[in-house]
Amino acid sequence: EASLFSTFFVLGAASDITFNALVPCVPFLRESLGKPVLIDMGICQFSGSTGAMLLLMALAACRPSSVAKPPLELHMRLQLLALAEMLLLSLFVLTFALLDRQLPAQPLLVLLLLCGLSGGTMQSLVGLLAGLMTKCTRHDYAAAAQMSGHGFGIVLPSAVQLLLLLLPNGTVTPALATALSASTSAVMILISYGALAWLHRQPSYRTCREGGIVALGARPELAVLLSERLRLWLSVRFRQVLLAAIALSANWAATVYCGQLTPFLSGTGGIPAEKLPTLLLCVTNIFDFLGRSQAARLREPRPWVLGLLLALRMCFVIGITCNGLGYFADLAEGWGALASLTATYIVNSVLSGVLSVGLINFSQDRCMRTSGANFDTQSGVPCPLAAQILWLASVIGSLVGTIL
Repeated sequence: EASLFSTFFVLGAASDITFNALVPCVPFLRESLGKPVLIDMGICQFSGSTGAMLLLMALAACRPSSVAKPPLELHMRLQLLALAEMLLLSLFVLTFALLDRQLPAQPLLVLLLLCGLSGGTMQSLVGLLAGLMTKCTRHDYAAAAQMSGHGFGIVLPSAVQLLLLLLPNGTVTPALATALSASTSAVMILISYGALAWLHRQPSYRTCREGGIVALGARPELAVLLSERLRLWLSVRFRQVLLAAIALSANWAATVYCGQLTPFLSGTGGIPAEKLPTLLLCVTNIFDFLGRSQAARLREPRPWVLGLLLALRMCFVIGITCNGLGYFADLAEGWGALASLTATYIVNSVLSGVLSVGLINFSQDRCMRTSGANFDTQSGVPCPLAAQILWLASVIGSLVGTIL
């Protein structure tokens, strides 16, 4: 049981760690992509992820039988291919960082786009299997393990970069910091290969591969209902979570937008200006993770509280935008300015994490109260369809924040 939890945790982390390991490495990557480095990276990553998730969701809607009995062998090959591409990007960046040479811009952007496609593919396919195991077996923590791994894949490289920032100036060069970050990503991907190999040998995986959800323990009529009613269920779940998905998308758009502004902000204080984006991006990822961890304990959040938190977030976004436009340039001197800006990002990130979990819990509570073939029974297990819709909303929001 613990090994299965660890497997989905590792696969969740692997789907996000490559891009998030490169995001804090602005000082090194800026040499290749210029000041709008995060914008170019974000467009490649999030457009790729959005495209992959939309395509896989459309294929599932067109072929509902692939959900009742998923082609796990094909899924395994796609996941291995996705991990190979993300490993290639990590090794590509690692090689140039160790040589302390400037990365070629066009190959880097192509690899980032493929990384986005790979990340979206991993999130969708691992999420499908985790959802089926959560819904149809005793492994009711599989989906939660994937989500926990997703957060870990974001926070781990940020913690590494933040520790490097605490060292005296000049101790770690931008190239060395990037090499360490890319190495962290490569190691996690190699571990995930082992996790996939272990999962492939497990009885529950083989059972699902050979007989689908019926073999996993679901009622035979559920497979028939999936084939006949998947589009209806998707439609109903989409309407049920639509408002929360829009709010979640706006929340992620705000998070990514504030991250994209970091190379344009003033208020460096006692640290070199080129390190400010790294500091603020690491703070964003770490405290967003902490906000989610605390909010996970909350149940049945009230809609008006979520609306208030979203409005408060937008106030912080406006303040950060004003900083980026130079309205606070006269005040942006000394450690006080740096502390104020960092504190703003910390509070903004905690709100982001709390709001993300609150919106997801609110949506799932509603779906769990209307479970069953006719939406008239209550379930204690989160809805996999709603989870996929909400995950897609967060990726679309990230893309919108990048474009803005």
